[in-house]
Amino acid sequence: MALVAQAARHRAPAEVPPWSAHVEDRAPWRLAALAYLLLGFTLWSHAWIGGPASTLPPGSVDPEQSVWFLGWVAHGGDPFFSRAMYFPHGLNLLDNTSTLAFGVLLAPISSLFGAVVSFNVAVVLAPAASALAAYFAARRYVAWRPAAFVAGLLYGFGPFLATDLQLGHLNLTFSPVPALVVVCLDELLVTQRRDPRWTGAWLGVLLVVEFFVSTEMLAIMGVTGVLGLALLAVAHRGDLGRRMRVAAPGIALAFAISVVALAYPAWFALLGPEHVSGPVFGSTAGATASLWSAIIPHAARPGVLFISKGNGAYLGPPLVVVLGLGVLRWRRARGLVYFCAMAGISFLLSLGGSLHITNTDTGVPLPAALLAHLPVLWSIMPSRFGLFVDLFAALALGIVLDRLRADGPAVLARARLGSHPPVAPALLPLGVAAVVVASLAAALPWPYRVARVATPAIVHIPELEALPPGSVLSAFPSAPQRQGPLLVAQAQAGYRFSSTGGYAIVPGPSGRNTEEPESNPLQLLYTAAALGRLPPTVGPSEARGVLDAIAGLHVAAVIVDRAARGGPGLAAVLARILGPPSVRTGSETAWVLGRPR
Repeated sequence: MALVAQAARHRAPAEVPPWSAHVEDRAPWRLAALAYLLLGFTLWSHAWIGGPASTLPPGSVDPEQSVWFLGWVAHGGDPFFSRAMYFPHGLNLLDNTSTLAFGVLLAPISSLFGAVVSFNVAVVLAPAASALAAYFAARRYVAWRPAAFVAGLLYGFGPFLATDLQLGHLNLTFSPVPALVVVCLDELLVTQRRDPRWTGAWLGVLLVVEFFVSTEMLAIMGVTGVLGLALLAVAHRGDLGRRMRVAAPGIALAFAISVVALAYPAWFALLGPEHVSGPVFGSTAGATASLWSAIIPHAARPGVLFISKGNGAYLGPPLVVVLGLGVLRWRRARGLVYFCAMAGISFLLSLGGSLHITNTDTGVPLPAALLAHLPVLWSIMPSRFGLFVDLFAALALGIVLDRLRADGPAVLARARLGSHPPVAPALLPLGVAAVVVASLAAALPWPYRVARVATPAIVHIPELEALPPGSVLSAFPSAPQRQGPLLVAQAQAGYRFSSTGGYAIVPGPSGRNTEEPESNPLQLLYTAAALGRLPPTVGPSEARGVLDAIAGLHVAAVIVDRAARGGPGLAAVLARILGPPSVRTGSETAWVLGRPR
């Protein structure tokens, strides 16, 4: 009975003052931040043991591309456009995952230690910052700090972020903004305890920051936000007019800040030089979750598996059961019901345009089918709504754990458990949290693998270093998926040279997205070599076409990796067209055609 009485005296979560009342208590959030950072370092321990200046995650060119983007910002070039890749046309950086905001944040590290080190710092900071933001958001709804800590853990290191982080998708995994936007909207429209103009100003700044982290996530946040506000309007329909009048100055200021700051960047992304017409990522119909993927750890659909190499939609039976039982037990807790409803809505959108129970399309149409027909929104990959599934599920879990702690003494007393009142209240929520976290952690790819970066040694030979800055290189193999080492070499060399190839999204002849826009005699020769279809001889007209392409592209050096498929044959053909190679280093051969400085 003593435990029951103590439970009755325990402050209910509904009585918790807003997050702002806890700001002065800095020690707990500093401990949370330290714990998240240490976890991030632990997950990437192979990178830091193997050397953060020389290791990157294997299995994709995306990490090397991220290194290129991080280094470009520190280099001080045009933040929106570059001709260092895909010369001479270049690429629109805002149509790509350039994470400009993160690049600016890490520019000092990139300048002092190199972009590879900057990347390895970024993959530690990204989940830690996201987790800490969710911790702050959860503290708005829970009194018990461990509950907020678990909420941050689920969001920052949960299935969605943890899956994409293994490929260095910084545009998706550096995601503190969505959690902080929840705080701002809650303050503007629900609690309304602060000056709405300050909250609106912060909201506007957050939207601007997210644009320069990920335009795709900003669009997803917009869709989710509209649906969330509609649900909130229904929940508060009795005094909606009064709430909107109070929030109006803040909403107006957020709108003004975001419009003024983003007018030109948005134009540049949509209509600027080398912009992509239509969906930026092409068809994304296969990049969806399935009902099965929510409860089976390795049930990712093929489209998602190709993009993230894992199942970011996984929630696990323990979490689903805990949230379901929590809603049944505390159905009058508006915050819990709201966040569970938003998690469900986000999951529904992640299923894409038609329902997949496993990998089989049932043909049942779903609401997300509309997105594929709306400008800008047609570039959204449905599976990436999974970020918001994790965010809302994390906040809901925090509330459930907090409620369990409040009701725990009574539950334990009925079960005749817990003879020590000071400890007993935490036993039940901590046990539930341990089961949920363990079920998620066991299914994720931890610790992350890394491999040593193998940049082409030939780009550092004196003959190439003597070329004027900005000289153009053409390298074989030229397939975008083989460009990783050259991208890192460019960043390490301070973008001293440009490349006719690259790995990014650029417009093709029709303006639609492609990764291989150029078709000229030199590129056709590369393609034939890679396919093993080089002609036995090259006639005068074909040779002239290759020479004209080299001159038209202002190529100062041609590099061939003889270890690549088709490399020896291509080197022999180019020797007949360009003459003897200028230098050989290891497996690489180079023809230096430009004049030295």
